[in-house]
Amino acid sequence: MKFLLAILFLLFMNKSYALGGKVYKIKLDNDDWLKVIPHVYPTADWSGQEWYCGAHRYVTTTWGDDWRKPKKLLMGTKLSKENKQRHLKTFEKFLRNYKHPTRIKGRCPDGKSTDLETWIDYKNKTIGIFKVIQYDEKNCMIFQTLIQIKRKIRTNIGLVCQREYGNYYDFLTVAKYFKVDLDSFKRLNQ
Repeated sequence: MKFLLAILFLLFMNKSYALGGKVYKIKLDNDDWLKVIPHVYPTADWSGQEWYCGAHRYVTTTWGDDWRKPKKLLMGTKLSKENKQRHLKTFEKFLRNYKHPTRIKGRCPDGKSTDLETWIDYKNKTIGIFKVIQYDEKNCMIFQTLIQIKRKIRTNIGLVCQREYGNYYDFLTVAKYFKVDLDSFKRLNQ
């Protein structure tokens, strides 16, 4: 019995990890494009610990390998092959443009409302967005991913850090410290 529970636990953890950690699923009441990107706010984890500037150096993180990054960025959505490629190429452009803050005011500045990259497929009413939430020390960025397919929206939060030997991603740890404000999002998108 314990063995079965252990296997079920590992399968559950693997599924949420493959989808990119905490994925918020939102359904709009109408067929309009989203008007406002969901607001992300800092919050405490289950133990009361809050994220702070440079926390990734001290908080136990769950690093993802680069080969699983596409699944995490797609969040389990069913996109056409062309739109998958668009989404992943937009993420690469997002990293090139926003991995390092252009103006540093403080050690860990917040992202500006214009710090984002998008792609749109008008024919299939699909949009993808990457937005900077906050920079964490010198080489890390907390970001939000969003995909809207008609009325359905999925969004999550991740961390990317640049090291001398490549980029590393964390989609599980950061989601414990940053939440998506679903109430204000639904109110502002009516």
